[in-house]
Amino acid sequence: MRKTKATIEGATKVEQLAAISTIASLLPKLTRAQLTEVEVATRAAMGRLPFDSFTKKQRDYILAARDIHGDEGTCEIDAENAIVSEGGDPGAYVSAWVWVYDSDVRAWKKRNK
Repeated sequence: MRKTKATIEGATKVEQLAAISTIASLLPKLTRAQLTEVEVATRAAMGRLPFDSFTKKQRDYILAARDIHGDEGTCEIDAENAIVSEGGDPGAYVSAWVWVYDSDVRAWKKRNK
């Protein structure tokens, strides 16, 4: 991703606009999963985006996920960097950070040799 970002930043304005135009023309042809990948890559390239950059529906999913599933130090939902992926069913996936202890990894490796 850094290579792509550096290339775009080093491009002339005309090259940047041409790249944006190409991307915009492809967006209607992408699947929901591909759009999610584009969202992930865009957020990674741009850095943290304010919580207000999400739609109200996305903010509701993020806040509900944090209240229902969040557990400090075990399963955390980072509101600034969350990814919300709405599917065909009513609801959405919300990305979360899950903590894994080194001792858990060692035990898992032992069980799965």
